[in-house]
Amino acid sequence: LIKHDTETGENSGWLPETLKFESMVKSNPEMARRIAATKFESYKRNGIIGSIEYTTSSVEATRIVLSVAEEMGFKDTVKVGYVCMDQNVGNGLESSSDEAISATRSLLKEFGDRVVVIDRFPIAVSSPLRKRLALLASEFGVPYETHSNESVGEKALHEKNYDGKSILSVLLEDGVFKPGSKVGLAHTIHATEDEIRIVGEKISAGCTVYIRACPGSNAQLGSYVDEDGQHVEFPLKAWEEAGAIITFGLDNGAGRGFNLFAEALDERGRPHTDRYVPSYVDLLRYATTNGSRTVGLDPKNFLAHGHPATFVAVSPAGLGAYLSPDDVTRETVERIAGLVIEGGQDPYNIKTMYVRGKKLTGK
Repeated sequence: LIKHDTETGENSGWLPETLKFESMVKSNPEMARRIAATKFESYKRNGIIGSIEYTTSSVEATRIVLSVAEEMGFKDTVKVGYVCMDQNVGNGLESSSDEAISATRSLLKEFGDRVVVIDRFPIAVSSPLRKRLALLASEFGVPYETHSNESVGEKALHEKNYDGKSILSVLLEDGVFKPGSKVGLAHTIHATEDEIRIVGEKISAGCTVYIRACPGSNAQLGSYVDEDGQHVEFPLKAWEEAGAIITFGLDNGAGRGFNLFAEALDERGRPHTDRYVPSYVDLLRYATTNGSRTVGLDPKNFLAHGHPATFVAVSPAGLGAYLSPDDVTRETVERIAGLVIEGGQDPYNIKTMYVRGKKLTGK
């Protein structure tokens, strides 16, 4: 993940190498315009109606992405954040705690809930800054987004830097999971049963927690493997039983795709114990309505009378993908969900998309 050379003071490894791209955007914020336009076009082709975007530690780049999102019809459904980090993990992207707070606050005042608070990685953010970011997210009522338990390497590095404390324990100590707060945890595949239980207690006390499962990125980074090289399954149901909301994401820093239906099939195809086998209905929910709540959409209003329509029309795979009012059983709904997921992985089958009453693609 990251290696530190004590003689030169330089960092190397996957993380610093990946952050080189963010360094380029920070030094040339106009790059963000081209990147965002390309990404949002891919979203349209693949039926993605909204997202949370990590940009870089540049206010100008963040503004540019918000502007492009508005121009392309995603004003109300794409949330963007200034990426906060005050501990060096490579490429000079860190800023002071005061600078990170000031930048994030200014964006929140300018753009409201189109902005989220982003803690880049727990290993890149100090506890003093994290506590201030958590308070800022609560003050403005916006989600606090971070990565957590993505790989065994990340866990080991974090525990080394925090005197043996786990990532989630530090997030808990720093006040991230307060009643009334909204927290997005990217990955979180290596969380322990005790950690899931403790976070579940915070959920019961009024904290909303989103688990950002990113199957393609997890596979790319080797996240499905433990210290002994054994397969680790994503505890989707354990998190859901604790009260968390599972959402599928792309995490294009490591992931390579732009299709959430393909992400769902990726997770479906991995080894699971009987307890954790995800149904097609669950996978479809993780890839669609669950994520919509993150970006401020209420699934109950997608096609409700008096509300602007939000939907994606997908041609399902195969024949027989029709359901009569007399045939609504668990088995038939599961079959239809599977056909929709399988059909939706091909952008050709994404026929049209409306977001808050505005047609973005199709006839």
